[in-house]
Amino acid sequence: MLIEVNGHQVFAGTGGKIFDNKKPVIVYLHGSGFSHVAWAPLASQFTQKGYSVLVLDFPGHGNSEGRVLSSIEDNALWLKDLLTVVDLKQVSLIGHSQGALTALEFSSSFPDTVSRLCLMNASHSMPVHPDLIKMAETNDKKVIDLMLKWCYAGHSGDIMTEHGQIMTNKKSIDVAKMILSSKKLSDVLAKDLKACNNYSNGKVSAKKINCPTMILSGDKDKILVYNQLGIETITIPAGGLSCDIFMIGAFIALISFLIFGLTSIALPLILLFVLLISMLFTACYGWTVEKLAYKPLRGSFRLAPLISALGMSIVLQNFVQVAQGARTKAVLPIITGKFEFFKDSDFVVIVSHLQIFMVLLTIALMAGFTFLITKTDLGRAQRACEQDKTMASLLGINVDRTISVTFIIGSSLASVAGMMFVLYYGVIDFYIGFLAGIKAFTAAVLGGIGSLPGAMLGGLIIGLIEVMWSGYISSEYKDVAAFSVLIITLIFFPTGLLGKPEIEKV
Repeated sequence: MLIEVNGHQVFAGTGGKIFDNKKPVIVYLHGSGFSHVAWAPLASQFTQKGYSVLVLDFPGHGNSEGRVLSSIEDNALWLKDLLTVVDLKQVSLIGHSQGALTALEFSSSFPDTVSRLCLMNASHSMPVHPDLIKMAETNDKKVIDLMLKWCYAGHSGDIMTEHGQIMTNKKSIDVAKMILSSKKLSDVLAKDLKACNNYSNGKVSAKKINCPTMILSGDKDKILVYNQLGIETITIPAGGLSCDIFMIGAFIALISFLIFGLTSIALPLILLFVLLISMLFTACYGWTVEKLAYKPLRGSFRLAPLISALGMSIVLQNFVQVAQGARTKAVLPIITGKFEFFKDSDFVVIVSHLQIFMVLLTIALMAGFTFLITKTDLGRAQRACEQDKTMASLLGINVDRTISVTFIIGSSLASVAGMMFVLYYGVIDFYIGFLAGIKAFTAAVLGGIGSLPGAMLGGLIIGLIEVMWSGYISSEYKDVAAFSVLIITLIFFPTGLLGKPEIEKV
């Protein structure tokens, strides 16, 4: 599609369908040196969802005529002229890098025109190294190598060789070809980089945004400085029934220990069998609860899952109370033995074999789960669904399956905690999940929401606080001490000890 703006033909892709300005419209803005090609695969996904799209080539880029504009402000004014020509009163903007700066400036200058905003790999300021600009001005193709190393390293493995050459990597080659497909580097890329480097109005513009906004970034991106924008968000972990699944896991572990106690199987094998059985049963519970209490409410108002979780929590507690009775259940110590240090002193340190086992198991599970979340395809799918289920679905992720698997994993881990609770305390009842759930949330907040090592550290600190409080003040008020830590942390350290601000849809 060609649009005449200020006497020049502007190319706009339409996602393979006829453009209709009566439908909701999404406008895509590319980054420095790029063209509409960067957005083509994604744009077609939205046309299938009932949107019309305009995938633009900025002036002098790709198939668009005219000179390359010299500033972000000029790009924003040009975009306003284009939207006026096609009679669009309101659009959703998606911008990458330089396109994101343009979208930011446009949203500030014409707030009534933007209904939603998505900024990818950009910040309120994007200073560019002088050497990078100089190479682009002299048409030195090494500038492509530097851009790949700076902006795209880690996207699909190590892109650069030790000699600074591009490796035979399809994604990196595609990026390089896209930038080189335009006119001379000095006519396009150099001017784009200068425009980004000279833009200084971003912080003021960001404060004026009043529409729903999503900010997307890569964890290895070296450009972004979102903390300077004053953007602070937290991620709330999925799953609200872990505390009661924990309680069910404890009962299953207790029953399993009683059964295996009648056999002559060695203790390590008993622990392994009990662990596997508990994880299997609680995984089934978690999957069932997700299908019954959560899946039907996707797309409902935000409080609906919380209300459903509270209801299922009551159901599970009463189910266990009816099935197992209201009285407490006890089991004899299973793992015995201890190490004593400083026996000849007045301060003897005792470390039990059970405590060592629990610490080692916790560290192993934390390491494994951290690897799963950060390094695997499933982990990336989980993080994508947590941020935006709709966008994750458009990118080919099976959202329903990912959420179900997450519930299964979470329920399995809760059963491990339940088994350790049985081993350590030896006494359980149908109500143990409630207090454990609150303290688990306290530990997560203290350590930092979204940080698995932080949650472990927070749990350790909460445990030490309770022990010290019980030993030196009174055991009757140890819960008060723990929850006071929660209040203080939320007031003074909202991101926790190891938590990091994350970019989230607001």
